[in-house]
Amino acid sequence: MAKKKKRRLKKSVRRGCLGILMTILLFIMFSVYECQRDRTEHELPEVVLQDTLPDETDSLLALRLDEVLGRTPRTDSSKVGMFVYDLTRRCPVYAHRATQLMVPASCMKLLTAVCALKRLGPDHQYESNLYVKGTIRQGTLCGYVLVAMDDDPLMETFEDFALALRQMGIERILGDIHFDLARRDTLLPHPTASFWDIPYNSLPLLMRGERRVEQDFRGALQEAGIQFSRSVLFGHTWLEGMDRTKQRQEYEVALKDARLGARLVRQQTHKLREVLAPMLIYSSNIKAEAVRYHTDHFTDRWGGGQAENGHAVETFLLEEMPWTMTEGLVVNDGSGLSPQNRLTPKFLTRLLVYTYDNPEIWNVMVDELLATPNDPVRAGSLYGRMTEPYFNGRVFAKTGTLTTVGVSSLSGYCLSDGGRWYAFSIIGEDTPVAESRLLQDALCKVMVRTGNAP
Repeated sequence: MAKKKKRRLKKSVRRGCLGILMTILLFIMFSVYECQRDRTEHELPEVVLQDTLPDETDSLLALRLDEVLGRTPRTDSSKVGMFVYDLTRRCPVYAHRATQLMVPASCMKLLTAVCALKRLGPDHQYESNLYVKGTIRQGTLCGYVLVAMDDDPLMETFEDFALALRQMGIERILGDIHFDLARRDTLLPHPTASFWDIPYNSLPLLMRGERRVEQDFRGALQEAGIQFSRSVLFGHTWLEGMDRTKQRQEYEVALKDARLGARLVRQQTHKLREVLAPMLIYSSNIKAEAVRYHTDHFTDRWGGGQAENGHAVETFLLEEMPWTMTEGLVVNDGSGLSPQNRLTPKFLTRLLVYTYDNPEIWNVMVDELLATPNDPVRAGSLYGRMTEPYFNGRVFAKTGTLTTVGVSSLSGYCLSDGGRWYAFSIIGEDTPVAESRLLQDALCKVMVRTGNAP
């Protein structure tokens, strides 16, 4: 009996030791995995482009920029912030109050655009779709029509959609019309901006709120000679009687289900770059706010559209430019209408450096989206400025003006006579706009004519 007890005791000890050993091995493996995952998630990319030191040309440019700022009689240089970066040599060139938080005005649209291009891509499409489900008998659709619309700011009318139904032979709808809209509310300026900065009568069709969209669509049907009679027998079963304000997510799922088996009879699309062009070249505030909203809510399309306003921009800065989190930036809107926005000239320039380092974004920005002097198509907000021939094809920029607080800004790229690309940002506060623009043009002239007499 004693021998059996000893054998049992030895087995128990061996099992206990084995269990302890396995626990230790699992702990070690888990620790190694967590360390590796943490390093993978947080380490910098393998290739990091480091800043170099300015050469003689950049030093001369900095000297000339400083001279222009110092000798401008009607502009107080203490109210101006500026940062210039040599993209060709990868080095900072000039800084004057570059880390001062200032009102960026419409240069805020650069952040809105870069964020949208990074998150969605320049060829991302706004879609407006018309679906039909049911049977058509003697001109009567016994079923439902589903109007599924992104918040496309270029959508102007429902005339083509009503015509598509007529071409199917539909003269009457007996059933229901369901609306699957990405935006149900009305586009409004940020509370810190003036309410008249985005006038309701200038809003695009899909920016005026759900009730107005539904009214306009039914009005287009009436003009096309299509009658509508509601019938619960032919509508989508899940959607009938559902309270979309209290059952938001269930309603979104039901809308998605309503597309199954339905026939797509009309689709209209616009690319993101088509919206960004007037937003940047002509400084459209409405399109900037629309793009900001769309970027925020696009990935939350089937989650009820409850993404926080500005979440996409915050995420972009956190993931792509994490150093900005310590700078105290204030981003209230996508257009720059809020006088309480705060960015620094250095931030805007570094944003342009980030754009330059992402060819997909850089190419579309310089080739299509930024205003450029003396161009018959793309002069935009630079029309009448920098009219000298040597500016042609040399400056690509975004302007900003907020007269209520005397702000004028200019941020973009200069290609010098010597073939170097520069990113720059200039912000002037509490100064007459005309004087600020003259100073900005003079500074751009120095950058363009680097190596030549100023």
